[in-house]
Amino acid sequence: MYTALDSSVNAPLAVTDFSLHAFFWALGAVVTRRNVVPLAGVDAPPEQCLIPMWDMCNHRVGHIATNYDSAAQCVTCAAQADIAAGEQVSIHYGDRSAAHMLAFSGFVPPRAPAHDFLPLWLRL
Repeated sequence: MYTALDSSVNAPLAVTDFSLHAFFWALGAVVTRRNVVPLAGVDAPPEQCLIPMWDMCNHRVGHIATNYDSAAQCVTCAAQADIAAGEQVSIHYGDRSAAHMLAFSGFVPPRAPAHDFLPLWLRL
């Protein structure tokens, strides 16, 4: 990686700015944005991929409206409500705990208490 950055004239990052810390930050950013998508018509495990448009959508409490359309072989996302010109687009990230949202989405939204939990293991 270091050699590739050092020899490239169009490197997105100067080799002097490349560090293990920067690498782990970038790796974490990509890993938390991956999505599992099935391969239509193929007897293989689903693929992990990035869906950049999802990263532009904010979270909104509602229902999951994103699905895989096997006929069209694409991911579809239906609006939860009418969206006016200039209004932000939001999707429901799922009923996840505050800890999960913080760790994997980078924020903690207000939510109904029924969706928030803290796993607690007790040994007797």
